[in-house]
Amino acid sequence: MVRYNEFEDCSQLVISPNRSASWKEVKLISAIIALATGTIAVGWALVGVWVILPFAGFEVLLVFGLMYAISINSTKQQVLTINDSTILVSEGRSKPNQQWRFIRRSCFLQYITPRHPDDSPSLYIKDDQCSVQIGSFLNQKDAFKLVSKLEGAGIMVVRDQWWKPQSY
Repeated sequence: MVRYNEFEDCSQLVISPNRSASWKEVKLISAIIALATGTIAVGWALVGVWVILPFAGFEVLLVFGLMYAISINSTKQQVLTINDSTILVSEGRSKPNQQWRFIRRSCFLQYITPRHPDDSPSLYIKDDQCSVQIGSFLNQKDAFKLVSKLEGAGIMVVRDQWWKPQSY
């Protein structure tokens, strides 16, 4: 997802993965799966197949652990703050834990065309000393929207296949 905000002295792009479920919904789905698995396991245990109980418990823990990991990883976001002289790229979950500052006149957006037409392009903010990948978690539509917004903000876009027509 790409959100664009215009302020008095700068522009801001907030880039985050699309989330289909909130943390509350993930917990609810996990509880439903645990209840169904537990009910089946207890039913089998009552008829004498008690050995199924540890496997059912392991299944519930595995499902919950995977859903937790996916939910946490989908909270990552990048914030690009663009003003007249600099571009600040911040990355983190609830607060920025990494930041990169680029001098606007010496940086550009590198656009690397994907090998498969359904994949998203790789995007990098680069200058002479540093390179930061942005929007690696975006789908193709959102990646094209990000490129359009950065071009609209006056950031130079350098394409690896410059001879091909633009497809967004």
